Amino acid sequence: MQYLQTPETLLWQKRAGIVTESQYNLLVELTDFFNLMEAEAPDSGEVNNLVKKVADAGANVKDKNVQLDLLDKALDADFDLSKIDPKKITEYKQEINESGGGFIGSAIEFLEGAEGAEAVMHALGTKNPGIISTILKWLKKLAEFPFKIIEKFFYKIARFFGAGIETASITGTSGMVILTIVCLAYAITHFPAILASLAGGFGIIGLLKLGKALWNAASGIKSLFKKFKSFKKETSKSQIDFTTNDFLTTIEKQYKEKTGKKFSTSDVFDLQEWFDHIPDDPKQGDVKITISQLMKNAADAVTQNKKYNNFEKIITLTKKHTPKYAPKVILILRKIREAFPDNLL
Repeated sequence: MQYLQTPETLLWQKRAGIVTESQYNLLVELTDFFNLMEAEAPDSGEVNNLVKKVADAGANVKDKNVQLDLLDKALDADFDLSKIDPKKITEYKQEINESGGGFIGSAIEFLEGAEGAEAVMHALGTKNPGIISTILKWLKKLAEFPFKIIEKFFYKIARFFGAGIETASITGTSGMVILTIVCLAYAITHFPAILASLAGGFGIIGLLKLGKALWNAASGIKSLFKKFKSFKKETSKSQIDFTTNDFLTTIEKQYKEKTGKKFSTSDVFDLQEWFDHIPDDPKQGDVKITISQLMKNAADAVTQNKKYNNFEKIITLTKKHTPKYAPKVILILRKIREAFPDNLL
């Protein structure tokens, strides 16, 4: 399907004065872009249609940050593209040095080891080491994208499979690492055209198509994921025994019973980012450790149906030590307290 007119028709319109020289150049570029995009993954019509609507709304869909914003909003919508307003696609605000690292690096390290490679081939039921090289290739490609986007990408899929918050967001050779490897292994077999588009100039759109395809193939991926669970390894413990992920995981069952909802992805990531920036300098009273203990006590109060009078102290410490993150964090904390008015006083 051709979205825009052919280059020949556009040239005629330019000569007839229907479009200006600059309009002609832009339309030719967009025609080439959409034709290539459709050729890369002809089974991804829903994504293509959304990208075209975004272009119609005036956004430069060839711009990397516009594509990233589209992907980010698709993740927030759980890949239900009908929920995305094309007019609200702007530019993704990428932080400096946001690319690479994290669980992608752990996945690469895991596969590059003999034991890890053997475990993966065993789970996939193959003796061909070429699959490891291919997965490594795509892992290294993913490491080029903004880390927060990639983390959110696989986190959403893990949660869709029913993984708990802590399992879905923990790093190391664990849930997120294994799920990433599983998704790529599945995509190599089932979505070669979409994977190929990741290697081109429109890789972000390819990543969106991959996410949509993986979301729709949940049952097959979940089955493969189960075969990897025996290879899960424990990560090292830090001095912080109870994180925001632990807190949300512990109370999520009760929270859903009270509100009918699970914690949103934005809640999880906003609290995680805040917690990562809490000062833990002993000169400031080990604030992070203090907040960690306060959250643990609050979680115990919820799960054991007891009263806890110190929940407000978390808000007070947030205002004092992390004012930049306070507005979002306080809204989340108060939403939690409203769900448990008899427990968190």
